[in-house]
Amino acid sequence: MDMVQGGRVKDLKDFRWEPLFDTLTITAGALVAVTNMYFSVPISGSKTKIDTNMTNAGVLPNPQVFRCFGIRAEAQCLHATDWSVMASYLKKSWIRFFVGTKDYLTVPLSQIAGKMYVILNGSKNDGTAPRAFSSFGAPSVSGYKFPKNGFVDILALENFGVEWTSTVTDTLAANLKVRVYLDGFRGVDVR
Repeated sequence: MDMVQGGRVKDLKDFRWEPLFDTLTITAGALVAVTNMYFSVPISGSKTKIDTNMTNAGVLPNPQVFRCFGIRAEAQCLHATDWSVMASYLKKSWIRFFVGTKDYLTVPLSQIAGKMYVILNGSKNDGTAPRAFSSFGAPSVSGYKFPKNGFVDILALENFGVEWTSTVTDTLAANLKVRVYLDGFRGVDVR
């Protein structure tokens, strides 16, 4: 039996722990109730490797696969006056995680432990150093873990994403960055 095809070992994957992540920037100004889609814009002119590790929009490139064990989120506020707006935005949000046409998780954001921090303007008294705060669960890397089977598989070229819906209407003084992580193992072909 020929185990090598095109310089690759057939059907054998090298799995490494590497979360998929994507960041959206909520622009300063009027904040309206909206649904944002994560993992739909890959590294491009508008997104860098610091914003996302997606190379394709909404799918993993062939022949990669991903075994997702959980999901977590974080938010970064760049202006002190936006702290209460950010807290309200996150508390009045829910997420939906789907793969293909199947929903695997639809919960209020409060079900996902995460972290929030605000970067105040200035030095010790005016706050240039980030300060950690928690308002929707204890700051944690663990986040939400899938029960039952304990994981969700995402196959190569299979559509997936996270919808984040918020019902808050308010005003932001500065941009708000919100990042979503899918924790798990990325599988790539063994060469």
